[in-house]
Amino acid sequence: MSPESSRPTRTWSRAAEDLSPGAFAFVMATGIVSTAPAEHGASASSTALLWIAIAGYAVLWAGYLWRMVFRWERFRTDLAGPRGFAFLTLVAASDVLAGRPALDRTTAPPWH
Repeated sequence: MSPESSRPTRTWSRAAEDLSPGAFAFVMATGIVSTAPAEHGASASSTALLWIAIAGYAVLWAGYLWRMVFRWERFRTDLAGPRGFAFLTLVAASDVLAGRPALDRTTAPPWH
């Protein structure tokens, strides 16, 4: 048996099941970091970071929704317990992505 075959495979459902309530901190931080290059005229790197944040936002939403539907008890336990405050990263990440196009002097989202 090779070492690769002895490793457990990590499926989408297993990854979503273990998704941290604060996972949107990645999106929030990446969106915030994308503002610095934008303010200094490095629009290519700023746009790349923004697209990484947008992709992460979409993937994390899919994971959160999957977890709410298929692992409701664990999701509810996280939401009602001490880890519940970490769900606020979802709100902050949404705000960062909604406000980020203002740096480009546009109100249209980058995919528009």
